[in-house]
Amino acid sequence: MTRRHEHASLITCPRCGAAVLDATPMGLPVRADPQNIITPAAELTAVLAGRLTFDVLTLGLPPRIYLEWRSPDRIAAGRNHPVVAQHHCPKE
Repeated sequence: MTRRHEHASLITCPRCGAAVLDATPMGLPVRADPQNIITPAAELTAVLAGRLTFDVLTLGLPPRIYLEWRSPDRIAAGRNHPVVAQHHCPKE
């Protein structure tokens, strides 16, 4: 399987103005909340709400941030990196 990864960029959400990580893990464009490193309980809540979760990896020289999708198997295996959830704009 070919994986397409692009490093994450910190951008402003065009809808709500929050700072978000914008990335393309495995060809899937996503935005994640970088300021909220989530706990296992918060990850369960996010997944049950239909939000994807991602490991935050810092790789390369110069260091760049990458998001790696946390599949059910990866969630069950535990954590080796900080975890963030897919961005969800707050209700107005």
